[in-house]
Amino acid sequence: MAAWRRAIELALAPDEVAKLTSIARSRTEPASRVERARMLLAYRDNPSFFAVGQALGVHHQTVQRCVERAVAAGPFEALDDRPRPGKEPTHTTEAKAWLVSLACQKPKAIGYPHELWTTHVQYPTLVADVLSRLGATLAPLALVSVGLQLRFDAWRGNSQTLAAGLGYKLLAAPALIGLLYLGLFRLNGDNIRVTLFEAAMAPQIGGSIVASQYGLAPELVTLMVGVGTLLSFVTLPCWWRVLSLV
Repeated sequence: MAAWRRAIELALAPDEVAKLTSIARSRTEPASRVERARMLLAYRDNPSFFAVGQALGVHHQTVQRCVERAVAAGPFEALDDRPRPGKEPTHTTEAKAWLVSLACQKPKAIGYPHELWTTHVQYPTLVADVLSRLGATLAPLALVSVGLQLRFDAWRGNSQTLAAGLGYKLLAAPALIGLLYLGLFRLNGDNIRVTLFEAAMAPQIGGSIVASQYGLAPELVTLMVGVGTLLSFVTLPCWWRVLSLV
């Protein structure tokens, strides 16, 4: 018969709870640290290895080891893997640093004929065609995903911020860049016109997806993209007319 497991007292300071909560909700921390932070927080609320393991879908002994290590070494030490014995590193720290510095340079800068370190992979025609078609769906899917989140009733609480953001993106930013290139640096030509025209385009769909994913005012972000795209059909012809006169 298995012995009864006595609950271990886990004392966490308020600042430790706050930091553990931040780690448990993080999307950038390693999955192992997020899982262990959730174990400690769940055990603090319900000091039962079995209950926490069942709630988080892990074995109760995993929870017990995590809690025991947190009590012995501290909650944040318990989030990281223990050092594991193994073969001594073959490459020195200096060699690794040299490789990293080498990878940060372009091959042509150190005498190689290639533009990039990675070489082009030649896929079979069928595979290349499938990948090309899948890649072509990225922009429409991104537009649809943002469009599904677009709510015009959110206009009421974000009208001033929306007007300031779109005014800057569609009017002020290209005007400032135009003054910089054309007025200060006295530059001209098709490349400058294309640069200014690109600067006057609607807010970028990629940036809005990232902002929405991390909860950075998603309603405002979708309004910026949706309304900005519609307004750009008016502002872009005006900018093109101005650039054609330069």
